[in-house]
Amino acid sequence: MASDYLNKIFENNKKWIQDKLSLQPNYFDELGKGQNPNPYI
Repeated sequence: MASDYLNKIFENNKKWIQDKLSLQPNYFDELGKGQNPNPYI
């Protein structure tokens, strides 16, 4: 049951990613610009 739920989440995530990339191929590159998180050490 839980694995079915997680599989559905991952499928939906892949669809969302493909939708974003089909509209704007560099979506994730642009999203990452200017982000510089501090790593926890």
